[in-house]
Amino acid sequence: EFNAHLLLHSSVSARVREVALLRAVHLRGSEYLWDHHVPIAQRAGLTLDEIEAVRGGDVADPVDALVVRVVDEVEKCSTLTDET
Repeated sequence: EFNAHLLLHSSVSARVREVALLRAVHLRGSEYLWDHHVPIAQRAGLTLDEIEAVRGGDVADPVDALVVRVVDEVEKCSTLTDET
C-alpha cells in the first residue's frame, strides 16, 4: 500500500523518488531492484551518468545531492541531522 501511494499518489517528483529509491537499493545491495529501477529512473529524467553518480554518492545536481544525503543519514542513523 505504501509503495502504491509513493508511486501513484505522492507529491514527490518521479526524479526525486527514483534518486531516493536507487540510493537506498544500492546501500542495501539489491542488484535485482537496482536493475529494475534504472529504466524507471531514465524515464523520470535521469541519465545513465546521473544514475551511476547516485550509486557512487557523488551527484552534481543539488536536489539530487540532498536526496542522497537524506537517504544515507536515514540508512545509517534512522534519523536526520539538524544540518540536513
